[in-house]
Amino acid sequence: MTGRPSMDRWPCSALAASEAAPTTRQPRVQNLTQPRVISWPVSPCPPVSVRAKPQSNTVDVSLAGQLLSTASRPLLVLGKGAAQGGAETAVRALAERWGLPCLATAMARGVVPDDHPLCVNAARSAALRGADVVLVVGARLNWQLHFGEAPKWASGVKFILLDIAPSPRDAQISQVVMTGDAAIVVDQLSLELKSLALAPGTNGTQALDPGAYKPWLNQLQAKAQAATRSLSARLAAPPTGPLLDYYAAMSVLREGLAAQSTPPVVISEGANTMDMARLCLPVLAPRTRLDAGTWGTMGVGLGYAIAAAVTHPGELVVAVEGDSAFGFSGMECETIARYQLPVVVVVFNNGGIYGGDRREGPLSEAAGAGAAAGGFKSDPAPTAFVPGCRYDQVMSALGGDGYHATTQAELRAAVMTSFAAKRPALINVVIDPHAGVESGNVHSFNTTKAKL
Repeated sequence: MTGRPSMDRWPCSALAASEAAPTTRQPRVQNLTQPRVISWPVSPCPPVSVRAKPQSNTVDVSLAGQLLSTASRPLLVLGKGAAQGGAETAVRALAERWGLPCLATAMARGVVPDDHPLCVNAARSAALRGADVVLVVGARLNWQLHFGEAPKWASGVKFILLDIAPSPRDAQISQVVMTGDAAIVVDQLSLELKSLALAPGTNGTQALDPGAYKPWLNQLQAKAQAATRSLSARLAAPPTGPLLDYYAAMSVLREGLAAQSTPPVVISEGANTMDMARLCLPVLAPRTRLDAGTWGTMGVGLGYAIAAAVTHPGELVVAVEGDSAFGFSGMECETIARYQLPVVVVVFNNGGIYGGDRREGPLSEAAGAGAAAGGFKSDPAPTAFVPGCRYDQVMSALGGDGYHATTQAELRAAVMTSFAAKRPALINVVIDPHAGVESGNVHSFNTTKAKL
């Protein structure tokens, strides 16, 4: 057989080609102007060897078990590596066996469901500030975890790091580092803790004692429950003005998502929109929440949504977008409509970046005077979008379903209809431009101290 191989044989053909390639390290010059016919193998594709998931060094696992067993206020922190590694079964078994409070970063939520009694996401500040020994599974100690530094963390906190590829900086500030697959190594650690419990005192070691730190767990659970009740009350309250605010709109989305028999994949991106989605929309299953991630990259939302729809055929995908974030990749609505994907895009339309031009009178006048002096008097504020933009009509023009919502009743009807239809749809939700905050929750992407 000659010519180009079919795509279903590409892995086999690529393997054969690589095996036939010359192994010399000397440079070779080819005449690229002459046509070349490559013969591809027709023999059956050889079995593909699957590399075993890496375990951690047993010495490191032993050290981790010994350190964790000394904890008075332990904490289990989960990162997206735990979710991507499919570690939810191992992690829950570890947490439930030893009564460990769990805290998840945004895309690790669902590894331990938000409604699990050991999930203390709603008591995040107290958990970080009070923990003395922390097991970090698949997470970076970056800005989202305040670089593992005081004052957000206790000054004497000890970190046990578990990662498939630990960063040098994180490894440097950790007392123990376990390198390997999240699920495999968590199981290794579980066995080590059981071994310590069966033979406490051996070689001066001690066993992890859930009873000793039960008051710590109770404290975090009480704070988490109080915060959850407060949020529920805020979501149940009517809008504070004639326009919807984030809480009023998110409460309707929350109802719609909760009504689904299978947890949909939810994507969120934006500033206030993403922050509020993290706060208001629960995650009950792993790998069902995607957002702009560590670096807050805008424009990834609809690409995520398309990928989620393709890899989860027939399942509902909901993309919760700020209007600015939507603008980076909004024409991917065409792809969604062309392939008839079950994606519902919800655009929180507050008229621009952080609500458009929200400057107070004197500041606005000064900015206007500066623009006029530069010859740009008639230009709109750079943060303001076209007033009353109807993003729903983009989807309608492409053959999908467009909805325009200015009240909770209109939004509820749009959510119910579009979620049930599972076809391309966009809901344009008009939000009060003065709702939310102007800086979002990003404080610093880089550590304030040199650690290397």
